[in-house]
Amino acid sequence: MSDIKVNGNSSLTEIMINNLIINAIRHTVPDGSISIQLSDSVFEISNSGTQQLDETLLFKRFSKLSADSNGSGLGLSIIQEICKFHHWTISYRFENGYHTFSVRL
Repeated sequence: MSDIKVNGNSSLTEIMINNLIINAIRHTVPDGSISIQLSDSVFEISNSGTQQLDETLLFKRFSKLSADSNGSGLGLSIIQEICKFHHWTISYRFENGYHTFSVRL
């Protein structure tokens, strides 16, 4: 296994990763699963779900995409700003019952 090195602010990167993991845990369906992958150029987290999220609201501040969420609605907006700061890109897709957020480093 090779070491993967990412250039960036370690505190902001930690916040981004924590927010992605917390979202996956919070929004995974009961008895669902979460997958985390890291390559040289992409950090990706997937969690099982039932339907695609509204992409027009996805990264907007204070948007609550789930009625049962205890979150503030800031997590994905913060993630997007951290990505912009580092010149990374974040994307979302829903395939085969899984929400996947990919950060291209």
